[in-house]
Amino acid sequence: MSPLRVQYLELKAQAKDAILLFRLGDFYEFFDQDAIDASQILGITLTSRDKTIPMAGIPHNHAQAQIQKLLFAGRKVAICEQMELPQKGALVRREIVRILTPGIQIDHEHDQAYLGAIIQEGEHHALAFLETSTGELLIDHGLSLERLCERIRQYAIKHVLTLGFTLKLPNILNETLPINYITKNRAQELLCEHYDIGVLDALFPRPGCIIASAAAVLMVLRTQRLDRLTHLHRPSLLKSSATIDLREETIEHLDLPHLFKLINKTETALGARRLKYWLYHPFRQSAKIHEQQEAVKDCVAVTCTGIMDLERLAGKLAAKLTTPRDTYALGQSLLQIEALKLTGSSAAIQRLSQTICDAYQQLRDVGAWIRMHQKADAPTTHRDGGIFQGSAHPDLSELLRAQDTQALLQLEEQEIKNTGIPTLKVRSNRIYGYYIEITKSQLKNIPTHYERKQTLSNGERFTTPELKALERILLTAEARQRELEYVLFEELLMKIAINPLMQLADALSELDALSALSRMLERNWVFPTIDTSTDLIIDQGRHPLVEQSQQSFTPNSIQCASTTFLITGPNMGGKSTFMRQIGLIVLLGHIGSPVPARSAHFGAVSSFHTRIGAQDALERGQSTFMVEMTELARILHEADEHSLIIIDEIGRGTSTYDGLSVAWASLEWLVSHIRARTLFATHYHELTSLPGIINVHMHALDIDGKLKFSYKLEPGPALQSFGIQVADLAGLPKPVINRAWQILGRLDKKPRKCILSTDTQLSLF
Repeated sequence: MSPLRVQYLELKAQAKDAILLFRLGDFYEFFDQDAIDASQILGITLTSRDKTIPMAGIPHNHAQAQIQKLLFAGRKVAICEQMELPQKGALVRREIVRILTPGIQIDHEHDQAYLGAIIQEGEHHALAFLETSTGELLIDHGLSLERLCERIRQYAIKHVLTLGFTLKLPNILNETLPINYITKNRAQELLCEHYDIGVLDALFPRPGCIIASAAAVLMVLRTQRLDRLTHLHRPSLLKSSATIDLREETIEHLDLPHLFKLINKTETALGARRLKYWLYHPFRQSAKIHEQQEAVKDCVAVTCTGIMDLERLAGKLAAKLTTPRDTYALGQSLLQIEALKLTGSSAAIQRLSQTICDAYQQLRDVGAWIRMHQKADAPTTHRDGGIFQGSAHPDLSELLRAQDTQALLQLEEQEIKNTGIPTLKVRSNRIYGYYIEITKSQLKNIPTHYERKQTLSNGERFTTPELKALERILLTAEARQRELEYVLFEELLMKIAINPLMQLADALSELDALSALSRMLERNWVFPTIDTSTDLIIDQGRHPLVEQSQQSFTPNSIQCASTTFLITGPNMGGKSTFMRQIGLIVLLGHIGSPVPARSAHFGAVSSFHTRIGAQDALERGQSTFMVEMTELARILHEADEHSLIIIDEIGRGTSTYDGLSVAWASLEWLVSHIRARTLFATHYHELTSLPGIINVHMHALDIDGKLKFSYKLEPGPALQSFGIQVADLAGLPKPVINRAWQILGRLDKKPRKCILSTDTQLSLF
């Protein structure tokens, strides 16, 4: 084997489970099975070396998009770089500089992607997941296998490490590690060192959380060839008394991804992440919500335009992946921060103002230096120069002057004069260096001392002793310039303090998210009054998403306290829209946002519970009805008197009497045991006779067989469901509609043999 082949195999052995991008000049090359896999995933040509070794390649300057395709396919990617300039006849030293996975990416502007680590604690599991580009660390514990899988689906966990056991999850990179991948003592040492503290009890509730967190950190350190993650945040516990833990189905049922798009008026990437976190982890305590409302009011005129993603910049600094474009953007961002004027009197704004001021003072000088000395057209790498102006260093100024193109122009003018060739050009390129180019028609006029350098289709290229001497001067100056700028850039990075940068990023993300919420006042939204009661009073509430998509919207009101509202009425009449709008209004209120209503007053809820829609989960072996029953079971087990419960139809996936029986018993339990604020929609009109509920309905009129919806909530039960009329609106064939009317008439005349009666029910109270 050739020395290059031996070198490749040695490096491949260091990253057996990764596709190795092997740097050869201006290309990353793939070999062996990696070449076959890459050609299939990337759609690139598969060739061979010596007719035996499969081979493929991609240009190094266009590799980022191709790397993302490999990661999206669930593969690891090892980046092998040339660590020295090529020397004639010598093998270039190469090293794997980092390994990327779907959950480990620091220098790419991607959506959030987490690396998860899991360890078993008896019958339960502890979970830690780390966002490597921002340093965010989230932890949870006491998880059943079902709840663990739900957590992984709920968050963008793209790579899962399991310690001492195997867990196969679809569409995720699964990696099983030995139980001793990191011991408890080593985990404690590692995290204490990162957080610069002596004990971890105040940060981690369980030993499993410590081991899982340390395993994730250690994997990042090893794959990125780092000694420390200086941008690592302190852990956030998902089961917190300060926030509400929304379940996966609630996020889906209330369509929170689309609500986020509606309210996301942030001006920075870090602000958008903070706002999304609030929406998915709303505040629990009314005092915190009130503090948040006051801060939103103070941010009406605040703007964070022109500020880069400082949180991810801290991650790049920690991983030594910062580019000149990053530092230039930092200089401009600090200029924008200097212009921020925070004048509010709320406690949150006072706190943010002080944090921003203190952190900015530690970064002000480096920002000014960047703006004074760095070029605006910053390159993407700091190895090839072109980063700084001559003012950055006296020697750099001299080297730039030595490369002044005026010397080439003077030589060109002199050669035109000496040869009498008016089209003569003095030029250069990276391959052939500097040359004199002459067209074919003028070759008869070249002097005898011209040395031929290259033949072209339309002319020749030459050199002269004078040009060679000038080339040596220019190339020497260019090489020295690159070396000096490399040193200057490394010195610049040392001046950028990561801790103040992280503090600044954290404060600005909160400020930008608050400012985005303040813009909801422009939509004619209002701040709700939120206290510790169990009231739910909303006057003229509107669904924020439906209102946005329609020219007109019919608002509705509700007033209750620890009461179950039983909602009847036709399909398409607005039951689901009304219930969702109540859920969204209450949820928006819990993040301190204005809400779409004329006025609102409700007590802070302890949890949100929803059962809406019909969908299966076949990958988990659950039918539509089983999903419905599972979600209902969670509500009946977990809800308390301070919860908000929204249930849209129960019992549709089974026989009429089975479904009615389940719905009846569940409604009794909600009314007699849980006593929470509940919205329960149904087509089982038998339920309207239950005591302890408030009957309301969505009004509709049947005019000559045609339905007219008013979308108004009115007191009392609906008299019928108008199912056949809705089927007619949907376009069922007329013979089918007519036959349905015949069958309905026959069924209405037939007495029900098993109709449920309250005579056999236990007293509700």
